[in-house]
Amino acid sequence: MNERAWLARLRGKYVEYATLYFGGALPIIPIVLSYRMRKKVAEVETTGGKPTNLVVSARHIQTHGWKAAQETLLHEMLHVAQAARGLPMHHDRYFRGEAQRLGINASAKEYIKPLKRCHLK
Repeated sequence: MNERAWLARLRGKYVEYATLYFGGALPIIPIVLSYRMRKKVAEVETTGGKPTNLVVSARHIQTHGWKAAQETLLHEMLHVAQAARGLPMHHDRYFRGEAQRLGINASAKEYIKPLKRCHLK
């Protein structure tokens, strides 16, 4: 699959998940693929504490597949929700509770090697 197709699918899932899991309350932010990320699979970039970009590693998608990419997207969307609410973007009690509600692993250690799960900027 090419970059345009990945981005289209990720953006579609972002809108779907924002509606389904967050009641449409998440800000719609750009999703960017990175070919430079080697030690992490995704990150939420912020400016002034507000989410500005959701960056996903192209290598993560290539290595772990679309199902893993969807889970990573949802994981990062939890960080977007934290930032949008003015909360620190950590894997804290709030984050772990929300991850459990969504049925995803808050740490997802299966992706750490060769890539880390996420990195907060």
